Amino acid sequence: MRRRWLSLALFAATLPGGCGLPPAPPLDADRGIGGTGIDVADRGIGGTGIVGVVGKDGTLAIAGRQIGTNAVASVHVDGLPAGLDALRPGQVVAVAAQWQQDRLQARTLAVRHEVSGPVEEVAAEGDRIVVAGQTVRLEGADSAPRRGEWVAVSGLRDAEGVIRASRVDQRRPGEVSVSGLLEADGRGWRLGALAVRGAVLPPAGQRIRVTGRYVRGVLQVRSAGPDPLLDFPPAIDRFLVEAYPRSEGGRLWLVPGLSVVMAPSFTLVPTGGPLVIALTLEADRGLVATGVQEMGGGQSDAGSPGAAPGGPGQHGSAGHGGMGNGPGAAPGGAAPGGGGPGNAGPGSDGPGGAGGPGGGPGGVGGPGGGGPGNDGPGGGGPGGAGGPGGGGGGGPGR
Repeated sequence: MRRRWLSLALFAATLPGGCGLPPAPPLDADRGIGGTGIDVADRGIGGTGIVGVVGKDGTLAIAGRQIGTNAVASVHVDGLPAGLDALRPGQVVAVAAQWQQDRLQARTLAVRHEVSGPVEEVAAEGDRIVVAGQTVRLEGADSAPRRGEWVAVSGLRDAEGVIRASRVDQRRPGEVSVSGLLEADGRGWRLGALAVRGAVLPPAGQRIRVTGRYVRGVLQVRSAGPDPLLDFPPAIDRFLVEAYPRSEGGRLWLVPGLSVVMAPSFTLVPTGGPLVIALTLEADRGLVATGVQEMGGGQSDAGSPGAAPGGPGQHGSAGHGGMGNGPGAAPGGAAPGGGGPGNAGPGSDGPGGAGGPGGGPGGVGGPGGGGPGNDGPGGGGPGGAGGPGGGGGGGPGR
């Protein structure tokens, strides 16, 4: 049976704790194919596996598509059964979904915290903490928890292995749980800066989740298994994964220790924020990265057919309305788009300047709006002409 790309570890044997082993090769999915952009309507055969963060309003949505929860069969939080009322904004979930009446419907939901344990360090600026040996970057938190408090952290790891926290909850002291890349050094295993010891651990290089007692900086493992966020039913053949990816050596790294081959036409433009990566599992070529999209919904590959409208031209300088700069979208396929109107900037004493080009390739831009001058309204300039047919038209010049 072919190993699942996201089923990270099958513990066929137990290993003695504390022995240093050479790292196993990072998990990968060789054999890529071409493709750009994300086609959420590409439904596959066996369903769609989704990894993402619950929205601020408590809803599930990824790649601009809402995920229904009317048909959920099971919900688990850190491996324990729960209900839909356990979902909270900012939690990271793995969703096995099926298409039903033109909508993705979640079948199973798995919520898990990246790390859950005591706060050991708090940065002076209050923007970073260390929880059970894991560095956590607080994203927009009102205040950092205090040293010694116990917290459960939801978030995604970036390319450096730092957890970008999307939610931090207080919890009672007890066992510590950590998900991450198991590494080996001369003294044994570790997860980040956390020393890990136990009788049931896989070879180094696996992404796992461990739970146990935290004693003097060492996690004594009680249980270990595959990371539930990266373990889907075998029938699923399409994936949408929210991540902080990086490209290196011709490979796309979704998280430390997990990489895929990038298709020749696949282009990653880092934004500093999370991206949605589309992946397809093919019988003869394995897992391939087929598209990338910003969390806001815009395709990061400019010029794809039917591209979203480009942004507005730059604002004119003070004194005279300046021309809006440049087209908002690069030429692409045959989908036409209308150019937006150019807006004249405010004039100091005289007329506003000509409106900038509508920017997007497509139809002719509309007329520029009049910019108000100090002694009277400026005259409206004409909107710029759209380019030849291609991607959607740009926004207005300002």
